Amino acid sequence: MPFVLALASLGLVVPAHAAPLRLTPPTHADPIDAAGGPLDLRSVSFGQVDTQLQLSIETGADWKPRTLGPPESGRSLCLRVDGPGAKGLVCVDTEAGRPVLRYRSDSDPPAADAGDWRTLIAAVGRPDDAMLLASFPPSELGLEEGAFSWSVESRWFASPAAGTGAGGPTAAAAPDAAGNADATPATDADCPVATPCADRIPDGGAFGARSAVLVQPRCFGAASRDPQRPCSNPALRTLVVPTPSDAVITPNAPCEPTDEPGLAHPCTFGRPTAPGREHVLLVGDSHASHWRGALEVVAQTDGWSGTSITRSGCPFTVRPNAQDDRRDKACARWFAAARRWLVAHPEVETIYTSSHVLADTPERRKDYQRTWASLPKSVKRIYVIRDTPKVDYAQAPCVSRRLRYGLPAGLACSQPRKTNLPPDPNAAAARTSGQSRVRPIDLTRFFCGQERCLAVVGSVLVRKDNEHMTNDFSTTLGPYLRRAAHGG
Repeated sequence: MPFVLALASLGLVVPAHAAPLRLTPPTHADPIDAAGGPLDLRSVSFGQVDTQLQLSIETGADWKPRTLGPPESGRSLCLRVDGPGAKGLVCVDTEAGRPVLRYRSDSDPPAADAGDWRTLIAAVGRPDDAMLLASFPPSELGLEEGAFSWSVESRWFASPAAGTGAGGPTAAAAPDAAGNADATPATDADCPVATPCADRIPDGGAFGARSAVLVQPRCFGAASRDPQRPCSNPALRTLVVPTPSDAVITPNAPCEPTDEPGLAHPCTFGRPTAPGREHVLLVGDSHASHWRGALEVVAQTDGWSGTSITRSGCPFTVRPNAQDDRRDKACARWFAAARRWLVAHPEVETIYTSSHVLADTPERRKDYQRTWASLPKSVKRIYVIRDTPKVDYAQAPCVSRRLRYGLPAGLACSQPRKTNLPPDPNAAAARTSGQSRVRPIDLTRFFCGQERCLAVVGSVLVRKDNEHMTNDFSTTLGPYLRRAAHGG
């Protein structure tokens, strides 16, 4: 799929005089169709935000994932998608006691996996027993860039408590995917007993949406400081995403732990690992892991799978950070484990790394250069990303105050570049290493001007604390990290 920075067809971009900017897919409500029916649909939303498709379903009563299965089971809760590269059903099921989403292609002509159910790599949650929330990248469905249509549909048999009717005896509760009948079916009032009840949003036709590698408002985040195409969006003027209070509790981009033994503790992101697919490593301390949001965009754009091996406080160097003896030993063990992982995975030809700023000394620069020279020859490219600006004092109170009064916060809450941006020995070592596979990347222009480093850029809060990026801002940097890596 070619890279594209798309504008959402989800109401994400609005003129200054219109309603407030919408950063999530619109919610579609539905009236009561079967009072007491456990899968009577009340509201749904589906669409792309950033790199992820986001699905929300709320029903009129509680239900258990173990009671659901494919439509033919008679008890199902499914999303129907029809778009370029993907046509089929995404249904709720259960695996190892947890709710999952399974996809079956109904493409015409039939795809290679048509008729087979495949578990999606998706984040699935249930805020309560009548709701489902899920997110996954379009690539999980094979959904390509462009417009697509969607709807949500549910089916369920009447329970014994509903009695009998014109069709005869009430159908039994539907089995789950493992063939186990629900021991405590809910009462499904107003439901014919001869056939399953059904509900659908919308009642006819389908909703429209759009898929792309990255779906965001115009000039959102780093895009507002793109040196090739700087822009501004009046609708973003007084918006801050996330708020400072939300930022401090929001984690970095998702990463799925693997079961590989050892101290490296790798996790995966991007596209699923597959034969012939490029495999990339992100490695370093917490100042490497906050770049995962940006690299998720690169991974989805270029079609590679990623592994993240990070440890807070441990830069990727043969010489630990020398803060204290206990940490030095822990970091040395972690580095050795990370290097062993690289040796065991010669398919990894590209590394991205970054670290918090340490004292910029000649010896420190040599430590980094020795580290890169010690890596296996299977590694062809080592991208060293300059560390992000820090702050001298908390910016959150300033941003919160400006937000409360509906005032722009970016420049008003900025701080001096000369104190926010100390020299980075990691980046300096990359610039002077003389090693052909080591390539420096510096995206400081998206954080700072000539004299000031901004607190909010393109309506996106830059830092979650005094030194770490918000995942929202990291994600907006994805296209520009990719541009820098590709030499643009």
